[in-house]
Amino acid sequence: MRTGQDIRKEIMRNAASGQKLSSEELLLLKSRSFSVPIGLLETFAGPNEHNKRPHVRNAYNWLRFADEIEDGTLPIGEKRATLDKTHLLVTEICRDYSQEHLDDLIQNKLERIVKTGVLGAVDKETRVFIKQFGNGPVVYELGDILRREGRNSEKIAGSFRDCFGTMVVGMKDSLDKEFVKEEDLLNYCYYVAGIVGDWLTNLTNTVDGTNLDVKLGRRLGRFLQLTNVAKNIREDQTMRERYSESRTLFLPSDFYRNSDSKKGFDAEDLFKANGANPDAKYVRENVFDNLSRLAFEEQEVARDYLESIPPRVSGYRAFCLVPYLAAVATWETMRNAGAEKVFKGSRDAITIPKTKLADIVQFVAENAGAYNLKKVLKIVS
Repeated sequence: MRTGQDIRKEIMRNAASGQKLSSEELLLLKSRSFSVPIGLLETFAGPNEHNKRPHVRNAYNWLRFADEIEDGTLPIGEKRATLDKTHLLVTEICRDYSQEHLDDLIQNKLERIVKTGVLGAVDKETRVFIKQFGNGPVVYELGDILRREGRNSEKIAGSFRDCFGTMVVGMKDSLDKEFVKEEDLLNYCYYVAGIVGDWLTNLTNTVDGTNLDVKLGRRLGRFLQLTNVAKNIREDQTMRERYSESRTLFLPSDFYRNSDSKKGFDAEDLFKANGANPDAKYVRENVFDNLSRLAFEEQEVARDYLESIPPRVSGYRAFCLVPYLAAVATWETMRNAGAEKVFKGSRDAITIPKTKLADIVQFVAENAGAYNLKKVLKIVS
């Protein structure tokens, strides 16, 4: 069986040979966590469930493009301008998704956005992703989706436009912002992930006639984002050291300046050896414990959301269950490893084994259509 790395290498070779990549290939190129659950939307879809795989794949690629701009090395002003232009592009597509209009947008707007965005790419894969995005497969896919949806198209277009716009607002706001209170972190997690939970819930309610709670859906998104913040502490700091002007520390300063004795403690001290600051180990533990507390609070509400998804939309259940259970397992791994190893970015402290992920997918395959999901989830989370 081919691994994800094998697939990505093949996609990179195809791009190098001049082949235009599809939306599916762009997803597989950049997604380490969501390509599998997105596939489950179709694989485990209920008999009368709407196939939401194209919708979610398309949204992932749009949001990933914005994320690459946010995480790239462009000056902050150029990042904001590029994000704004991308948002306007999405708005234009959602207003008029005729083939002629999409052709015009790709030639006269997307190409300019990509020309700037690729300058901030942090690695070769990202450069290929951004360049290939500029060929328009994701634009055309969004147009195809909206044309197929008929009477639901206007509602779906408006929901995605609002989702993307809200995410862009959160990204721009965070670019040069110091996170002070935990509310700053939670708000950021809402803007860049909770809003996706809103959109997914609205999409499922629209096309499948469910009555899922949007507010619960956003808590699932926040839980997944808090997991990313914790597991990427070292990686994000490394990028800050390389590109200090355009990177944000997502750890609230209240977590490491929460008493008079820590008044002089700054973010850089978090990543110094214990000998450089005698309080460093204690403060790292305090930061991690606070992140863990916030994540657990979101996890509990996210589980309520999962339990509310009816078995008739088993594809959507499976899609939500895999990242949720993977995040639960990741937190168990990080808590067992401890703050020191998490802050060092030790791989065995922040990632779950591939065999564990395979077990999760197998578990979901067996239980996505379970009548009493609440009872099932009590066993594993």
